[in-house]
Amino acid sequence: MNSPEHEIVFPCLLILVLLTTTLTSAKEDGFLIPIAHVSIINNVSSVLPLTTHCKSKNDDLGIQVLPPGANFSFHFRPSFWGNTLFACDMEWNGTQKHFNIYETPRDHDNCKCYHYYWNISPGGPCMYNFKTQTFGFCYVWPN
Repeated sequence: MNSPEHEIVFPCLLILVLLTTTLTSAKEDGFLIPIAHVSIINNVSSVLPLTTHCKSKNDDLGIQVLPPGANFSFHFRPSFWGNTLFACDMEWNGTQKHFNIYETPRDHDNCKCYHYYWNISPGGPCMYNFKTQTFGFCYVWPN
């Protein structure tokens, strides 16, 4: 005979399995996490090119040479776990710098968006702030 506990447990387990399957499928389809877009703008000089080489743990975007004022853009789907990182080596006129151009906690918390515009200058990279409509999130170059 079925006890009242068994009559409740089976439907609850069935609902749990269905929800887990649906959420896993939605996550894999990107339903829960929008695509992030990153643009790097060369503002190191009015005459100097900026050479960038950006990569994550899984993707190498190759070497890009940006003329003055030009930009390089890429997109990706951030990790469900919030640990996506894209790092870039940058070089202009013999100066070499390294910067994490995308870090999920830093960038998403600052921007609350999925479009990240970075102005690269000798003083450091600055991310566009949509609220103030300026490149207001500025960082010094790490040593």
